[in-house]
Amino acid sequence: PNNPTGGEVSPAALEQFLAQVPEHVLPVLDEAYFEFLGPDGHDGVATSNRLTRPVAVMRTFSKAYSLAGLRVGYVVGPPELIVGLSRVRNIFDVNAIAQAAAIASLGDAPTHLPERIRILTSERDEMSRALTEIGCSPMRSAGNFVFFDVGPERATAINAALLNRGIIVRPTGPFGAPGGIRISLGWPDENRRALDALSEILPGILG
Repeated sequence: PNNPTGGEVSPAALEQFLAQVPEHVLPVLDEAYFEFLGPDGHDGVATSNRLTRPVAVMRTFSKAYSLAGLRVGYVVGPPELIVGLSRVRNIFDVNAIAQAAAIASLGDAPTHLPERIRILTSERDEMSRALTEIGCSPMRSAGNFVFFDVGPERATAINAALLNRGIIVRPTGPFGAPGGIRISLGWPDENRRALDALSEILPGILG
């Protein structure tokens, strides 16, 4: 899914796009939110295995695997690309604690990952519904976040009011959407707190 809007690309659209990319260009797919797509979403690794052209796929443990503070990720791609990346990367990019956490997360995934994704996607849908009720128009999201656009001045005011309540959201000006707010989903009690705060401040800001 796209960050920050949450929009997704269908497998057919992805393959159609890749077919139009010149052979000398290496497409790189950022699949940080891949796990939230569900069984019908595109899988860049599976797609690249079907193609005769090289494709690189980047994934992370920072989202669905909940290791945001450790920043562990990986690349799947042609052998010559991986060899080249290994030559230029910093030797200790991923420390021993992060490596141990990533390995533990992989072992934990069959039991806990589906339930974690179920909770987050359910909370995402509830957040979208509640935002609609209080006057926002969130975009349909396939990620673990919700995006809505209220205009630059209102977005600035909403961000400041939430910060005053100890709630951090992401203004999306750096993404090219100065009027947008992206809310990353947490556990249900955290999301309720954010919604309660929004319910208090939005009427005065949206008018």
